Amino acid sequence: MNSMLVIWITMATLTWSSVRASNASNTVPDRVPVMIGGERNLDACGATALVTGLQPVDGNLLAVRSGPGLHYSRINSLAPGARVWLCDHKGRWLGVVYSPTGEDCGVASPSAARRRYSGPCISGWVRDRYLTLEAG
Repeated sequence: MNSMLVIWITMATLTWSSVRASNASNTVPDRVPVMIGGERNLDACGATALVTGLQPVDGNLLAVRSGPGLHYSRINSLAPGARVWLCDHKGRWLGVVYSPTGEDCGVASPSAARRRYSGPCISGWVRDRYLTLEAG
């Protein structure tokens, strides 16, 4: 085998290994937690909103994602008119908490410490343009 070819193959392998290693450190987390609280005199989640603005097509639902962006996985969906608590935001994405059954999500009281929402309801991320502020 030509020594120049061996050197080129070795360099290409080392370069590809470096690219894979650097990309591994830039991976996106699987889930970005919705944070609540942080103000001792305000509710843990300060407002409620309704899902609106979806195209009037049968079965058109708002995707709830595991993080603030389209590259995060879809974990659930919301129908038009569904009510959510607005708890967090990152750019044009809102961290929401909601209950499909109407149970108390535990976010309507003050929480002095800023913390991850841990239940009993569902939390996730939706685009802001599909929500209309209801109260708060």
